[in-house]
Amino acid sequence: ELQAEWLLGGGAVSLDAGSRIITLKDGSTIQADGIVIASGARARQLPTLAGLSNVFSLRTLSDAQSLAPELVPGSRMAVIGAGFIGAEVAAAAVSRGMEVTMIDTKPVPFAAQLGAEMGAVVAALHAANGVELISSATIEDFYSYEGNVTGLRLSGGRYIAADVVVVG
Repeated sequence: ELQAEWLLGGGAVSLDAGSRIITLKDGSTIQADGIVIASGARARQLPTLAGLSNVFSLRTLSDAQSLAPELVPGSRMAVIGAGFIGAEVAAAAVSRGMEVTMIDTKPVPFAAQLGAEMGAVVAALHAANGVELISSATIEDFYSYEGNVTGLRLSGGRYIAADVVVVG
């Protein structure tokens, strides 16, 4: 296990890199063995999926509240992108009994942020916990019916059925 603690929304105001001490907006401090600076990003948009009711991105509390009712045991989730957000969503969904496939264009997830070796460790953790990771993949087409994505096809021809899609 990574033994990582996620502290979201608190607002860091300073970092002493030498001592690895972070000062938060409320004045409290945290000392860490390692620090990941995730300053946020814009949600990826896929115009093909705009307006479909079972497609989600996750950047805000409201996004999480909209996604929560979809985390149903036995349902199938496709996560597009194996970044931090996509990986967290995949882990949460599989822990709730969902069948999760995470699709990424890169050969090793997190390689740019953590290096290839640590990225492989994170990928192995997800696989050990039941997430299917498809790397070096390109999505060729999406299928929908009555306003919902029903699945997607990869460039190699493989079809992934989906009840929920998260664009991470």
